[in-house]
Amino acid sequence: MNKPQNQNAIKASDKFMDNMDERLAYINREMAIMDEISNREGSLKEGFEKGFDQAVNRIITNMIQAGLDDSQISKFTNQSLETIQQVREALRKEK
Repeated sequence: MNKPQNQNAIKASDKFMDNMDERLAYINREMAIMDEISNREGSLKEGFEKGFDQAVNRIITNMIQAGLDDSQISKFTNQSLETIQQVREALRKEK
């Protein structure tokens, strides 16, 4: 602890801890960083889920167009009959 580097670090820490404005600014910066990380993680998760749903709907659409019935599609995609019927209905409306 007698090394000059350690003493300088302790002095800087003490000075920082004594200055309420600097501590609050530091805490606010840290909170902003944590918020940004949380927002990015949420956006990535949301994007992945949306992309997954679109892919599943595309697969269901292809299976419907190939002539598979709803129970077969449900078995292969692990999606509910209701979901498959919604895709089937959307296809009808597009025509």
